[in-house]
Amino acid sequence: MSKPPVRAQELAAQLTAQIESGDLPAGSWLPSERQLAETHAVGRSTARAAVQSLADLGLVQFVAGAGAQVIQRSELSGGELRQTLRQINDRLGDIDRRLASLEAASRSESTY
Repeated sequence: MSKPPVRAQELAAQLTAQIESGDLPAGSWLPSERQLAETHAVGRSTARAAVQSLADLGLVQFVAGAGAQVIQRSELSGGELRQTLRQINDRLGDIDRRLASLEAASRSESTY
């Protein structure tokens, strides 16, 4: 995917800041592309690229016929989320090893 134009990146950064600050809370709707273009003195294609960037980041979702809605994000930071996923992965590894051990023990018992 190509990188959006600089002006679209700037607009996406402004909208991201509004989302992160709570000015655009989860469940709220972004202004239309036309409104964003007028308010920020950019073209509609730039506004569209900015909103698409937000969707790519998981900040908004498109709802057919309604626009772009801010979605609920995890309260975990990126680092906390990665650590939690690592812990889950480690625990799954422990479970897999225990299961393999139980299966091996079951096989050896059934051979007698």
